[in-house]
Amino acid sequence: SVVTGDRELARGYAFYALTSWMAIPTGAAVVLASPVCWALGDWEERHVLNWMVTRWGRATTAPFFVPDIQGIENLHGIEEQDGRGKVYVSNHQSFMDIYSLWWLDAPLRFVARSEIKRIVIAGWLLETCGHIALDRKDKADVKANMQSCRSKLLCGGSVVFFAEGTRGTRDGELADFKLGAFRLAADDNFLIVPVTVCGTGAINPKGDEFRLKQGPAPR
Repeated sequence: SVVTGDRELARGYAFYALTSWMAIPTGAAVVLASPVCWALGDWEERHVLNWMVTRWGRATTAPFFVPDIQGIENLHGIEEQDGRGKVYVSNHQSFMDIYSLWWLDAPLRFVARSEIKRIVIAGWLLETCGHIALDRKDKADVKANMQSCRSKLLCGGSVVFFAEGTRGTRDGELADFKLGAFRLAADDNFLIVPVTVCGTGAINPKGDEFRLKQGPAPR
């Protein structure tokens, strides 16, 4: 007899199982490193903790895909300019966008919807490492977190906004842009670094998040 199954669904479950299991030792390492981070005066930026979570993200995607980073030469020297962070603005196609952007060699902090905190271990891990969970329905929360973004930028940490505020349409079309990232950059004259993510929507489409299809590497 021949055993058949849904290979794309199996790949998706394998990915989520791997990223979940690897979050456990990463979380333990973050807990142990946090007092050291605080003692060394790195608690505001949390560079060491973010380095750990970035390696976790890369390690869990590597068995499935490695993004083809194009135009990386345009980032050389940008992070060192004027000692301030930069506002990275990206499109948003898929849950895999964050994992893909972790392959950029930049100290990025993602600005994501507050729902990310509901993801067991991973949500806590991201927030502890300095990433920002934003409740767009709560004006006070939005104001406080935008101030947190501003503080990180002034200290040299860069932040990533998804311009559409959520994933775009299922057919890959861009949704309307939100103004938050652009207002933040304009108010304090922070440099905006535009980033385009391609291909993540094809391998992990919106509305079908548990499938991880095979295809060309995201870029």
